[in-house]
Amino acid sequence: MTLNSALQLQNLCGNVQEARKFFDSMPLQDSVSWTIMVSAYAQGGHIEQAKNLFESLPWKSLACENAMLQAYSLNGDLENAKLVFDRMTKRDVVSWTTMIGAYAQNGYAFDAKSLFDRFERKNIISWTAMVHAYSQNKSFDLAREMFERMPQHDVFSWNILLSAYAHNGHLESAKIAFERMPSRDVVAWNSIIAFFSQKGKLEEAKELFHLMPEPNTAAWNVMIQANAQAWHLDVAKGLFDQMPSRDVISWTTLMNSYADMSNLDGCQESAMDVFRLMDLHGVSPDSVTYIAIFDACSRIANAEEGSAFIASIVHPGILQDSVVVGNAALTMYGRSGLAAGAWSVFQQMPVRDSVSWNAMLTAFARNGHGEAALDVFLAMELEGLVPDIITFVNVLSACSHAGLLHRARGYFHSISRDYGLTPIYDHYVCLTDLLARSGRLVEAEELVNSMPFEPNYEAWMALLGACRSHGDVRRGNRAAGFFVQADVDAESPYILLSHLYAEAGSKDDVLVIRKAMRRKTKLDQSPVILGGLDR
Repeated sequence: MTLNSALQLQNLCGNVQEARKFFDSMPLQDSVSWTIMVSAYAQGGHIEQAKNLFESLPWKSLACENAMLQAYSLNGDLENAKLVFDRMTKRDVVSWTTMIGAYAQNGYAFDAKSLFDRFERKNIISWTAMVHAYSQNKSFDLAREMFERMPQHDVFSWNILLSAYAHNGHLESAKIAFERMPSRDVVAWNSIIAFFSQKGKLEEAKELFHLMPEPNTAAWNVMIQANAQAWHLDVAKGLFDQMPSRDVISWTTLMNSYADMSNLDGCQESAMDVFRLMDLHGVSPDSVTYIAIFDACSRIANAEEGSAFIASIVHPGILQDSVVVGNAALTMYGRSGLAAGAWSVFQQMPVRDSVSWNAMLTAFARNGHGEAALDVFLAMELEGLVPDIITFVNVLSACSHAGLLHRARGYFHSISRDYGLTPIYDHYVCLTDLLARSGRLVEAEELVNSMPFEPNYEAWMALLGACRSHGDVRRGNRAAGFFVQADVDAESPYILLSHLYAEAGSKDDVLVIRKAMRRKTKLDQSPVILGGLDR
């Protein structure tokens, strides 16, 4: 075995670090060695290392330039891909097709076409890239025209055409193209079945599935998901049981099917049972599996049962592997009202992103731990993370729960002053609610009337509730005006108003409200006199 072959073997084994050690130990590195090492970094997603190695090359071979071009292309870095392509003194078919494909993958159809027209040695790959480019750009007619102009087709180009039809909603045309295919691979079968199932054409998908010579695991998974989405859970479970072999996607799909049926009793528990069976069968869950089971546990009626189940499967190992899994666990604990569980997960996470911090903030804010939520916000800023719109919704909500009016005002003004963000409706509602509950009814009403949005149910309800608590009948009448004019069908505002009048001794007005509620809370369109105020 030559040294380059040994280096290539290290690369194929997927151990980039070992490949680099071997590369550095080689007494002589030729253009092949450099190309293998650049490709190893690129294929492993280590673009910076690939770039640094490429730029340190004592000479630039065509193979190495193509490797770097492909690296940038695969990672969607068009700017650097174009830079490499433009600097190449010599280009081959790989160079041209890679660059055309890069434009195509990123939706730059007309740049791809410009390059395609300059390319003298067009091959089936470059033609197919152009079909894909037009499809990505939603230029379906041009995609079809380009396909028909191709001197020859292979199964890959047919699959790209199928995808073009499907993404543009032409399912029948996709089926006709599928039937025209001289030969069909498993990708074509899976694609056409998926296209019909995703559009709710379950019967057509079933027919195609039964016609498929040897349905693979992916095809079975598509049919399980399609039936579950159509609420045919028994059929989905039956298909799962019939599968000749199952992968992690199969188990996760069935688990998700149960988890999504939140309005059916026992489905969340069934999702947990599927997870247990999966473990018994020795199938290792992936990040999607964990997210699915966390979602199921967050919806279970018995929050403690869901929490106990999660505690039994959450360990530092899975939190090390994926920040997404940690975020899902944080969200689950927050939804279940278990802020302590969320905090435990948060502390174990080795890497946290803005989603992690927001999820932790939400868990504290929505479960009555306002001060703790604000401590998390301060720690987030110290970590150098920039808060976003959602962060401030949670911060203001935390202030509202903790009754911290002064701090809430400061945070509200800092949204635009310090962070250059525009306050949204939820920010105004949080501050309105806090002002109203603090007895600052004049300021609360002024804020509602001055907000740059049409005040909605939540804002007026916050004000009306506070008016009832503080016995402010006149202002309560004005708040109730919104519900009359908007013809709101909910009972809560009328119950609040009825209590407000009763506590103020306005028995006649109480009778008017109760009569309105008996008419299914729909008040007459003509003006009603309540408390002497014509609305």
